[in-house]
Amino acid sequence: MDTARRLLLVDPNPASQAAVKAALTNLGTVQIVDTCSDYNATLRQIEASSCELVVIVLDADPERALVTIREIKDRAARVAVLPASQLRDGETILRTLRAGASEFLPLPVEAEEARTAIARLLPDATLPPEGRGTMVTVIGSAGGVGCTTLAVNLAVALTKAPGASVALVDLDLLLGCVDTLLDVMPELTISDVVSDIDRYDKSLLHRALTQHESGVYVLPAPAAMEDAVKVDLEGLRRLMDLLLSAFRYVVVDASKGFQETDFVALERSEAVLLVTQLDVCGLRNGARLMQIFREIDGLADRVRVVVNRVGSDITTIGLKKAEETLGAPIGWQIPNVSEIVGAARTKGVPLETEAPKHRVTRSITEIARSFAPIGGEKAKPFMGKIAAMFT
Repeated sequence: MDTARRLLLVDPNPASQAAVKAALTNLGTVQIVDTCSDYNATLRQIEASSCELVVIVLDADPERALVTIREIKDRAARVAVLPASQLRDGETILRTLRAGASEFLPLPVEAEEARTAIARLLPDATLPPEGRGTMVTVIGSAGGVGCTTLAVNLAVALTKAPGASVALVDLDLLLGCVDTLLDVMPELTISDVVSDIDRYDKSLLHRALTQHESGVYVLPAPAAMEDAVKVDLEGLRRLMDLLLSAFRYVVVDASKGFQETDFVALERSEAVLLVTQLDVCGLRNGARLMQIFREIDGLADRVRVVVNRVGSDITTIGLKKAEETLGAPIGWQIPNVSEIVGAARTKGVPLETEAPKHRVTRSITEIARSFAPIGGEKAKPFMGKIAAMFT
């Protein structure tokens, strides 16, 4: 059940709920992580359970159930919805479709029919259609430019894509802190997994990683600095390949010192987000990194520049000059809102929890949309144009 799809069952009728729960459990492809007996509490339960799919039984109150389906589609679009009912007439099915559903499950549950409906709603996220996930490595031009903050919040944003499974890997082996920013306490770290990589398959890997309430699976840096030496390059290569076969999206927070281990992620990444600031130090180091990237076949073409803290007191260089210095276009700008970002880091929560509608949160969502269809649409691939995020 480690790779089973996480399901929330909504049904106010106790007898019906028990019957549907038993039937779905017997499928072997879903894990019922919670049940809900009140249509009005469904959205709260979705957030609490980090589910991928909501099965909502209409029969107790069809009108309220249809309203709930619309609310889920509007406010929790990342979650798939499967309405179920003992009524099988055309009018009932049509009304559920008009409410935003794309599948309908007749009751009582027929196993094969349920499996087919769930498979259509949630294509296997642990094995993407092309057989390999998308890796995005986030690397900073200097310490403190916001590389880890972007990596963590990008991973959280990617969970909003339909059926997405997301892993967040801390490759800053000495000074990593992605687990702190999400306030999780993993039992295993990257050194534990790499040193015992022969034992792992996709199922065991899911179990080894710690899942944050947002849905992100976290693989932190070693707890003790001396354990960094356990992360040998060959074991790390095998781990990265396994992650790409097990997750739709893999976000890697690279080290502050640009180590040999970072190249393992860079060579597997569809995109490399180079985070810098509009100051002399950040841009000088960014230019040095770009020079290294150009010496590796094809790597520079995958680099996308993200300028962080735009509008802060350290912003001393204009965008045009920055692009000339880097020899690369600026893909995205993230505004300076240190009080909000600082509060989120202190609390150990993502920006979508601390400030869900703020422009800084929206700017990171826009970056995520270049890799995933979030909100029903995937942004156009990065083509080197400036995309300012202040609206």
